[in-house]
Amino acid sequence: MADLVKTSTGLFSKEDLKYYKVNPSPGFNPAKNKAIVAETIRLSIEARKRRMSEWEKDLRYRTDALATYFHSLAQGKDMTPERYFGRRELAKLHARHVMQTVFTAANGQKGLQLGWSDKPIED
Repeated sequence: MADLVKTSTGLFSKEDLKYYKVNPSPGFNPAKNKAIVAETIRLSIEARKRRMSEWEKDLRYRTDALATYFHSLAQGKDMTPERYFGRRELAKLHARHVMQTVFTAANGQKGLQLGWSDKPIED
């Protein structure tokens, strides 16, 4: 095991000591720093849960819409998606996908991290 060095804020290996500020800034409070990190993690987890919930709700909506369309096709009704859903509803379904794609691209994140797909809709 690497040699450990005891500092005022804890134990560090000698290799990691180069990243440690021996004399922290005046007014630095390790307890406050830990509290800020814990709060940031808590907020991040809450935001991820909220995004996943919204994604699941939207996915359920789109899945139900497609299921009813496929069910009508199975019943023998021969309709295009535009005729079945109507232009407005189809545009609404497509717009949600476009907004999700733009949102993920704007945040520099790829699809599954936020629960969105970054693939374009095939016409």
